[in-house]
Amino acid sequence: MGSPSRPRRVGRSTLEQRLAELFGAAGCDAFLHVLDVDAGGEVAFDADAIVVSASVFKVSVALEFFRQVAAGELDATERVRVDPQKSLGAPAGLSLFRDEVEVSLRDLAASMLTVSDALATDVLLQRVTVERVNELTRSLGLAQTVVVDDILSMFDSLARECGFAGWAEFANHPWNEIDEAGIAHALELMRAARTCDPARANRTTPRETTGLLRAIWRDEAAPPEACAAVRALMAKQLQRQRIARGFSDSNVRFSGKTGTFGGTYRNEAGVVEFPDGGRYAVAIFTRAHALYERQREIDDAIGTAAGLAVHELRASPLAGEDAPAQG
Repeated sequence: MGSPSRPRRVGRSTLEQRLAELFGAAGCDAFLHVLDVDAGGEVAFDADAIVVSASVFKVSVALEFFRQVAAGELDATERVRVDPQKSLGAPAGLSLFRDEVEVSLRDLAASMLTVSDALATDVLLQRVTVERVNELTRSLGLAQTVVVDDILSMFDSLARECGFAGWAEFANHPWNEIDEAGIAHALELMRAARTCDPARANRTTPRETTGLLRAIWRDEAAPPEACAAVRALMAKQLQRQRIARGFSDSNVRFSGKTGTFGGTYRNEAGVVEFPDGGRYAVAIFTRAHALYERQREIDDAIGTAAGLAVHELRASPLAGEDAPAQG
């Protein structure tokens, strides 16, 4: 994959303390890695922890799709019929439709990355297959980056472990009629569910995620046309409430993919590009201390942390020197 053999790390004892305080105040644990795409400098904060990827895994699905297209295995313009009634009722994308639609495979990929379309993801993943996505990430040396479930399976599994037949029954349950003890019990079941367990769910590490992004931005993860297609769609992601908020300069470009799941996980990974040519892969994964609480504060902390880490890396006197890697 061409990753640097000796990544340079900037001195960060003060930064690490600031990050710990920032995320602690927001009510979450956090795992962060920022990587200079071209020079290899890095900022790490529990960067090798295995984390629940949530929808960040859609980047590798898109990459494998466009890789298969480049290899002539799939036709990007092939049209498929999709029935929204078979979806989990997600709040974006094709799940909002009432009627069947006919759409091309490449437009499914666009909806998957730009609005995190759950139904589009599952249709596309069925075509490329989980096995081929995992083969791709293994070939790139990303041993901890694994897809286990499609989106519907994730939510159905979560619902079943909370005592429901599936996600539809869970979503339609009259939660406003449940007492506090019942809600607390349901939340504990959710936190313990397989799909919320980094050892058993769709997973990755912050360091492997930035490694994947670096390879995509350097055309090393797949044929150049496949990498370019993924970059173009990530640049059009509509969500701008996490990493992008750390960069107020309108000339700074951000391309990313969010991931949110189970009331616990709020993540984002992407690449920040500066007018001077600097490119920085950023991966931030968070785990809330209390489910479904302080979500805005966690999003704010993600943006602040991204800005702190990238600017620390850019300002470091080691950024252009071959300093040895540290623990």
